[in-house]
Amino acid sequence: GSSVCSISSVSGHGCSVAMEILSGRLFWSPEAGRCNAAGAGECRSIVALSLCSRHATSNESRGEYQVRHYIREAFSHCFGPLGADSMLRFCFALNEELYVDGSGPVVLVTAAPHKTEDRMNAAVLLGAYLLLKHTFSLQQVWELLGSADAEATFACSWSAEVTCHQLRVMSVADCWHGISVAKRFGWITPAMIEDRACVDAVCCGIAHIGTVYDMSWLVPGMIMAGADPVTTLHDSNPATFCRMFPAVDDVHRKSISALTATFSDSGNIPTVGTSTFSDKESLSDDEDALMSVNSVNTVCKEFDSKTWTGPPMTALDNRTDFVTFMQESGIGLIVRANFDRELGMPPRGYSSSAMELWGFTHVNLRMQDTRPQGGVPKPQDVERLLKVSEDFMEQKGGGILFHCKGGFGRSILLASCLVVDVFNVPG
Repeated sequence: GSSVCSISSVSGHGCSVAMEILSGRLFWSPEAGRCNAAGAGECRSIVALSLCSRHATSNESRGEYQVRHYIREAFSHCFGPLGADSMLRFCFALNEELYVDGSGPVVLVTAAPHKTEDRMNAAVLLGAYLLLKHTFSLQQVWELLGSADAEATFACSWSAEVTCHQLRVMSVADCWHGISVAKRFGWITPAMIEDRACVDAVCCGIAHIGTVYDMSWLVPGMIMAGADPVTTLHDSNPATFCRMFPAVDDVHRKSISALTATFSDSGNIPTVGTSTFSDKESLSDDEDALMSVNSVNTVCKEFDSKTWTGPPMTALDNRTDFVTFMQESGIGLIVRANFDRELGMPPRGYSSSAMELWGFTHVNLRMQDTRPQGGVPKPQDVERLLKVSEDFMEQKGGGILFHCKGGFGRSILLASCLVVDVFNVPG
């Protein structure tokens, strides 16, 4: 991903002029792939996205846009922004290039010439580095890299065709703003891009939680979001967790037997079809059948497949059941936004009562995820969410998990509402 060039040797050959980002150290020339900034001397040309894979494990995204557990064709024309693990790896590697020798060489960060997608992802990464390491303000990054890059927008998630630019929403500057907020509240710290052990732990943790449990922290230690655990439990991917509940002793077994007829022999997972896979807040059979017809059919995991055909994933330690993982993560409140039976769901969901037996507060805030509006909460839903969350944080404390069917829409929307309310940040 790098080459060495002399500034004087390429000057005047049609290469775009490189922007000086850090005086005498870092230049940005996203299209030319060469640096012809006068007076910069000799520089090494480095493709930005190549830095994302340095030191990364095989389970990380390594500079590629991925949706874990789904094949590449499922998210079609989407190309970014990249995951937090790629961002942190990039920042650490760039910092290593610049300062590992105390007075590192001039480095030119480039994207693949004439490839808009790579340029946008590289712009997000470079802005992240300036915000996190060099305490640039959002406005300074915008002015330095320019409005053309800052205002470029990403294709919407799950776009079946190339999205018209007028319909795109998330911009490069939006990503910079999110990173700035994360830094301000300490969700991302300087150690995460300066200390090798720290960045390894954070990136491996992101990959592990996403691969095994299909979950992700929005606010570390406080707000997590992801897919319905039953969908991950039934996922044919061999890396996902294998048990919903811990092994139970006689006391727990007697309590749980009041809710379910049997446990399966393969790890105390309530058998599909027993009473544990029902819920007093579920839809009636007629309503549930209607929901199955009208539900947005999120590109589904291959529950019926015997062979995993998605992206390669190295087997991680998936022996910890879902409930134990929640407990070890400090989760105390679980908010479910989906119904038991939706397109793309296994036969039935888990019981709220079963979760409560393991000490969780459980709330069903179910929203229909139907075309064309998707799963948008009503004002009273948001009001209830904030009230329940506030009561939980005041009375018990701990982390909150939001989940819907796939972990892309309803759960993220509700979790974001709470972030906006608690931290007073723009939505």
